[in-house]
Amino acid sequence: MARGICIFAEHWNGEISPAVFELLTAAKELKEQLGEPIQIMLASASCDTLIEQMNGMPVDEIYAVKLEKDICFQEDVLAKVYAQMLEKIQPGCVLIPADDMGRSLFPRVAYRLSAGLTADCTELKAARREDGTFYIRQIKPSFEENTKVCICCKENRYPQMMTVREGIYEACEASEGQKRPEVRYMDVEASGKSGIELLEMLPLDESAGSLQSAEVVVVGGRGTLEKDNFQLMEQFAEKLGAAIGGTRPLMDMGKIPFDHQIGQTGCTIRPQICISFGASGAIQHTEGIKNTRLFLAVNKAEDAPVFQVADYGAVMDMNPVLTCLLEELNETGK
Repeated sequence: MARGICIFAEHWNGEISPAVFELLTAAKELKEQLGEPIQIMLASASCDTLIEQMNGMPVDEIYAVKLEKDICFQEDVLAKVYAQMLEKIQPGCVLIPADDMGRSLFPRVAYRLSAGLTADCTELKAARREDGTFYIRQIKPSFEENTKVCICCKENRYPQMMTVREGIYEACEASEGQKRPEVRYMDVEASGKSGIELLEMLPLDESAGSLQSAEVVVVGGRGTLEKDNFQLMEQFAEKLGAAIGGTRPLMDMGKIPFDHQIGQTGCTIRPQICISFGASGAIQHTEGIKNTRLFLAVNKAEDAPVFQVADYGAVMDMNPVLTCLLEELNETGK
């Protein structure tokens, strides 16, 4: 019988992806409901280094395959490796980061296993059937991002696989008293020529990831496309040392890159402070900022949905508000 909550330990340059530690928090919640062990699976040329990064984490079992060399982008070969691993581990479910690698690699794995795969989950809930087997209620946005749906894999079809959006769960922190997990090295067939050739590696854009790690974020909506509102918002964010995010209209107009679009089709953030200007607050946007510690919103429409999720709101035209804030910051020398 399938057992365990397995996490795909995505890694790059000898470092476990931060998203994996978020998935550990999700797995802990599922374990509290089910009592199933938390498992990690990884395939790498530097398994020992990656396994050490799991010290202090609430992991019960680690399954590893030692590769001759890392083949992070050769997903046709990697899919064979992870499919074989899952056939041997036989977990009840697999949690996968909903990033470029997870979205590209695991549909191939699911196909090989004839298993279900739900993409971009924002919430996971567990339940058991009368026969003792468990299933995951996989909740995600759907219908053009305007509502949520709950998906369950077919009964007796394992593993249940799901990609989980980054930023939904807080990263799990190491504990000194945590028992070290049992490590099991596996032998799988990892040979075969890949149809993917890596030609060049470019440096990461300096702004990539800055939005999700920022403590203060200034968010612009469609209203910032009017007058000189966007320029004023940029100046305000610069004065605060804040990152800039926005809704889809700003991305469509080229004001912000896709990496800085916030919402169900963009990224999820959890800053200490989020200040929103001219965003109506549709669910597909506010889902990406619902975990903000302090959420302030400015919108001239009194019935804007954003006021239902904001901690504080101002029904005002953003232009005079931003102008006044900039004058105040200039006077204080900030």
